[in-house]
Amino acid sequence: GYPFFAGALDDVRLSSDVRYTAAFTPPATLAAPDAATLGQWAFNEGTGQSAADASANARTGTLGASSAAGSDDPAWAAANR
Repeated sequence: GYPFFAGALDDVRLSSDVRYTAAFTPPATLAAPDAATLGQWAFNEGTGQSAADASANARTGTLGASSAAGSDDPAWAAANR
């Protein structure tokens, strides 16, 4: 199988355009989605098995292997960490 990610994610944006070409300081909050945004997830739900997509593409993220709760699911962390 594939290795898993052992870390934390917050404010993820996938884009069809190049957003940065050099080192940058991440913004405090995500910019509003635009036409090049393929998906944008703030992970602000705090509970549940899904993460809402703020882009126009409605690509809801599923946390874990399925939409059913499981003992190996990722855990929500406290906000503003």
